[in-house]
Amino acid sequence: MESMSSMSLLEYVELYDLCSDNSGFWQTISLPQLKQLIINGQFPACLKALSHMTVPPGCGLQIFGPEDQDYITDADILTASQVLARYCEAYFKVHIPTSIRLSITWTSFVFYTISGDIDIPPFNLHIEKLSGFPSMDPLFKAFLDCPLSKVINLWFEPDDSATFLSSDPNFSKFISLFLTLDNLMTNPPGLQILVEIPTQNDGVLIPSLKNVRLRHLTKESPPQIMDFLNWRQTIGAPIQVLTLDSPPSLMAQGVDLSALEQYSGLKVVCHRNDAYDQEVLEYICGSGTPGQIDFREERS
Repeated sequence: MESMSSMSLLEYVELYDLCSDNSGFWQTISLPQLKQLIINGQFPACLKALSHMTVPPGCGLQIFGPEDQDYITDADILTASQVLARYCEAYFKVHIPTSIRLSITWTSFVFYTISGDIDIPPFNLHIEKLSGFPSMDPLFKAFLDCPLSKVINLWFEPDDSATFLSSDPNFSKFISLFLTLDNLMTNPPGLQILVEIPTQNDGVLIPSLKNVRLRHLTKESPPQIMDFLNWRQTIGAPIQVLTLDSPPSLMAQGVDLSALEQYSGLKVVCHRNDAYDQEVLEYICGSGTPGQIDFREERS
């Protein structure tokens, strides 16, 4: 840190395998030209380094922790909220991404910005806590002052263990920032979480949502899909296109989606893939031929 303090022209820094220690004073340094910071190691050590750096607006950040993060404490998560908020503010002051990926499990928090412009540095966080997060509220709090008004694509990939998200107040506030979101790629647990989020101040959650692509379908998915579509109709913001990615194994289970016929005007797109062929079925609900969206349909 002391040596970097004299490198005022630094634009790219990678710090790997940082380890926690008991050393006291660290010099706080300013890196006025920094464009990208990549940091890896034990999470408390990463936070300590980040808290002793000052970066300019627009600086990208990537955090990758080792897989055995069993030493992260609840206090570390609270510290992370304060430290990361400063980096979020610096980055989003300049770069407003149009696409974001969010992958959540009970033990991992993954946030990635996605951009086709090579001149825009990424802002990627990958934090693992093997003992599980009691709450991710502090992590989402770091993003609440970020302008996300241009995000039109969201990959939201939680697993079955992430149902706690719907009761985290800061996650609800975070999702409420996506006022212009048009395309959502998610899975059945993601649909369930969104449906269960409490309404914020009588507002409509993700009001501009038009297209949903659903992955990792199972035979238990139809009720979750119906709950989601009913919710969107209830809040007065129905979606227009529902795309379903269905592997051959799902077709073999005889999943029946003919109940989608009740959502008149909804366009359903089914991708049916196998090792030799790819078939795309399109159907407008309410047209009177729901068999076209029945996975039990035989193919010659």
